[in-house]
Amino acid sequence: MWTWGSRVMDYSEKRKYIRVKTSSKIEYREIGSDLTHLGQCINVSTGGVLFRCEHDLSPGATIEISIKPEQKTVAPLDATIKVVRTQSNANGGFNVAGKIKELI
Repeated sequence: MWTWGSRVMDYSEKRKYIRVKTSSKIEYREIGSDLTHLGQCINVSTGGVLFRCEHDLSPGATIEISIKPEQKTVAPLDATIKVVRTQSNANGGFNVAGKIKELI
C-alpha cells in the first residue's frame, strides 16, 4: 500500500517506481518557448509522468511541467522532463510520456 494525498494505492505493479493515477490539470511549455499549454495528467511517479494534450511533442524535447492536484493538501509538482514517447489517442490529441529530469 502507498499513499498520495488522500489516496491509498494497492501496489501490485512490478515497476521501479509506483505510478499514481490522477486526473489533475497540467500546464506545460517547451524550453525556449513562451507559450504555455494545458493538458490533463494521467499518472505520475518518481521517475516520470504521462499526460494528455493537444500538441504532438517530439521525443527528446525538454519541457517544463506544473501539475496542479485537485486536493489542496497535495503540493503542486513542478519539474523539467524529457519527452520519451508521444502517441495519438482516440480523442484526437496525444498522450505524452516523459522522464523527470529535475524538480523545480
